[in-house]
Amino acid sequence: SSGLTDVDAPKNRTLVGQSPYLVNAGLYYNDEDRGFQVNVLYNVAGPRLYLVGNNNQPSLYEVPRNIIDFNISKSFLDKKWEARLGIQDILNQKFKYLQDSNLNGKIDSQDSDFRAFRPGTTVNATI
Repeated sequence: SSGLTDVDAPKNRTLVGQSPYLVNAGLYYNDEDRGFQVNVLYNVAGPRLYLVGNNNQPSLYEVPRNIIDFNISKSFLDKKWEARLGIQDILNQKFKYLQDSNLNGKIDSQDSDFRAFRPGTTVNATI
């Protein structure tokens, strides 16, 4: 005997943390003569396996969430000073984890919420 126990986990599954898609996009504007800069960034990762389960404790999946960040800066007084404003996670969508209640290895309408929370929007202003 090897001492290993069969835990009835799925034989074929995605890797933990692996998304079927990932989108990172950004719009940037920089006016060096006026010392003005602005950017908007977007990020989303597809649904991903968070925790591998078995028949008694189904797997948990992280649901996609859209993230938008905004940054603006302006230099002044002969570019010796700079004011910056940054807003991270403007949409503040929920981190949401679903339990694969029907054990089909994917997220669908039959799956139940396991945990959900909003991380909050962060605003930074500096001079």
